[in-house]
Amino acid sequence: MNAHEIRKSQYAGTFYSAGASELVSDMTSYFKEFPNHQDCERIKPIMALLPHAGHVFSGKVTAATLAEIELAPRIIVLCPNHTRQGQNLGVWPHGAWQNPIGLVPTDKFVSEKLMGEGSPFVYDKAPHINEHSIEVLLPFLQYSVPILYIVPISVSSFDNVEIAATTLAKCIKQEKEEGREVSILVSSDMNHFSSDEVNRYKDKLALDALLNLDPQALLDTVQKEQISMCGILPAIVGLLASKELGATKSKLAAYDTSAKVSGDSSSVVGYAGAYIW
Repeated sequence: MNAHEIRKSQYAGTFYSAGASELVSDMTSYFKEFPNHQDCERIKPIMALLPHAGHVFSGKVTAATLAEIELAPRIIVLCPNHTRQGQNLGVWPHGAWQNPIGLVPTDKFVSEKLMGEGSPFVYDKAPHINEHSIEVLLPFLQYSVPILYIVPISVSSFDNVEIAATTLAKCIKQEKEEGREVSILVSSDMNHFSSDEVNRYKDKLALDALLNLDPQALLDTVQKEQISMCGILPAIVGLLASKELGATKSKLAAYDTSAKVSGDSSSVVGYAGAYIW
C-alpha cells in the first residue's frame, strides 16, 4: 500500500469528532438505543441508503438504520460529487481511507472487477479528495461491520448510469458465486432548505418512489418537485443494480430533519435511512 493511495481525513473536527476516543464514544452513544443489534437476526440488504450530514444532525438516523441490517464485509459506496472535481464514476484506487479510529482498506479485487473491458468506471482520486459524503459514514460502518472493505465511487453525471448499474450487478453476482458477499451503500441527504413541513412532504414523495423500487419514478419526482436530493444519481445507479440483483422488498428505517437538533423549522435538511433486499 503506497502512502499516496491513503485518503486522509478531511472533516474530522467539523462533521464529526476529531479524537479517536471521542469518536468511539460518539458511536457508542448513537447505537446505545439498540444494545442487541449485534445479536439479533438482521436483514442482509442488497442496497442501503444513509445520510451524510454532520453526526450531530444525522447520526441517529444512520445508527437506527444500521442497527436493523447486516451489511456485507465488502461495500460498494456510491456517493454524489459536491465538489464537481474529477470524472464521473470515479473509483478511489487501491489503498485505504483514514479517519481518527483507523484505516478502512479499499477492496482491490472488487474494484478491479469493475474495470473490465467496456466498463464506465475509472480510477480517479479527484472526486474524493474533498468530498465528505463517504468519509462521515466510515465511523458508523467501522462500528457495525466487523470486517470492512470499501469501494468508493463518485457519481456525478447521468452518463452511463445504466451501464454502470449493470456492471455493478454483474460484479456482485460474480463475487457471490465465488463465495464473497458485497453490499451497495448509497450516501445521500434528502431535500435541502425548505420549511420542515415542505421538506417532509417532498421527501416522502421521493422516498415513496425509492421504496417502490422505481428509479424512473424517483428521478421524475425529484425533477418535477424540485427536490434537492444530492445523492439522486448514486440512488438511481444503486436502484437499477439492486433490481438486476433481484430486489423485491424495501423499508424506511428512520427519517428526520435537522430541525430536531437545530430547533429551526424554517429551513431544514432531510435525512433518511432505508434499505432494499
